[in-house]
Amino acid sequence: MKKFTLELKSEEVEIGDEVYVIKELNGRQRDFHANTLGKRAILNDKGKIIGMKEYGGESANLLSLTMTKEDKPVLLATIQKWPSQVIADLAVIAKKLSGLEDEPEEEVKND
Repeated sequence: MKKFTLELKSEEVEIGDEVYVIKELNGRQRDFHANTLGKRAILNDKGKIIGMKEYGGESANLLSLTMTKEDKPVLLATIQKWPSQVIADLAVIAKKLSGLEDEPEEEVKND
């Protein structure tokens, strides 16, 4: 029997001299994030995402849902001022905690 916990996973990160916490999305937050991405997605005839109409703010939006500092949400405007590589690296952590890792692309076979 598989056993589950209702505690959200989290990870502390240090940015400059400040400590932040990235938390796993709850169900409501995950649905909100999925709906936001879905509005930007370009789908193939099988319903699989093959591209995005717009990428702007995707990682920062995710982080604004998952990051706190001293138990207060980190504002999107604050996150968007950080260096892009910091945002990208933090987004990887947020995706991993919430099970949103990008699926590996399938190999194209030339038969």
